Amino acid sequence: MRHDTILTSTPNKGAAPSPMPGNARISAKMRKAMVYRVEEGLTIIEATEKAGLSEAIWYKNFKRPEYHDALNLIKAQYVQRVNQLRDAYKAQALVVGLDLMHNSKDERIRARMVEFFASEAKAPTVQVTVNTDNNGKYAYARPGQRIVDIEADDAETDDDKGD
Repeated sequence: MRHDTILTSTPNKGAAPSPMPGNARISAKMRKAMVYRVEEGLTIIEATEKAGLSEAIWYKNFKRPEYHDALNLIKAQYVQRVNQLRDAYKAQALVVGLDLMHNSKDERIRARMVEFFASEAKAPTVQVTVNTDNNGKYAYARPGQRIVDIEADDAETDDDKGD
């Protein structure tokens, strides 16, 4: 998909769409830097460097609201494309799961697919046990760990060592 042409509606009837909101002429390098920033999650320094653009130009351009609008448009288009991909991949995953449910030789896999489709893939619940019998203090012990109380009276302090 090409990212160098982003068309928006025009304020004048019958006029050609402008490349970006607010009739701003945005250079190809600036547009590439914006796309790198949004789609690859690069920092401003990395995105401008990769696009062959000065970082100072980025900041100078972003003093104008048209550039903010253009970046928001690029973000919205990226999110829309990702959501479309997510729906397609989800559909493919369901087809594979259905195939596993019907054709897997392992009975455990077939049973798991039946559970998956019957439960609508609810996330498993997490159980957390909190021990509150420590004089009102909370303590959490992971499986295999022990809770050890250290009393201040029993521990030797640095002041006691010097005497």
